Amino acid sequence: MTTVAIVCHSGSGHTTKLAERVTNGANAMPDVKVTVLTLNGKDIVEGRFKNSAFMERLEGSDAIIFGSPTYMGGPSGDKLSTMHYFFTLAMQHGMIRAGTDETPKNNQGINRLSSYSGVMAQAMMESPEEKPDAADKLTWELFGKRVAEAAKRWKAGRA
Repeated sequence: MTTVAIVCHSGSGHTTKLAERVTNGANAMPDVKVTVLTLNGKDIVEGRFKNSAFMERLEGSDAIIFGSPTYMGGPSGDKLSTMHYFFTLAMQHGMIRAGTDETPKNNQGINRLSSYSGVMAQAMMESPEEKPDAADKLTWELFGKRVAEAAKRWKAGRA
């Protein structure tokens, strides 16, 4: 069984909606178990993350997908700075980064924001039921499937 962990923080529910779609995509793969781990402020103690059960579940994962809202700087910063933050984090921990392989030239609006270093979505002040839109949700679902496929190959010893 290949395990994919989805780690996310959602300020107003939009990232949670997208994490649900990533979960759907990863779960579409046979022999894949998805664990959704939500970051909460109560787990930050004196500036450090303190949740041993969370970390044990994360350490037992074959792949990790991070999700974060993008506003104000750092994680939860603008889209490109958030992508770079997670890219740097992955490299510091010896992780392999999976980008999206979907081009924006399609009739479904998949990857409409032209992001290849990870997936992006866009919502302003709309409720999470309105935005992100169907195209963004589909992009995230396809990404979940892509990561699960890659994790299965890596776990089996194939590139």
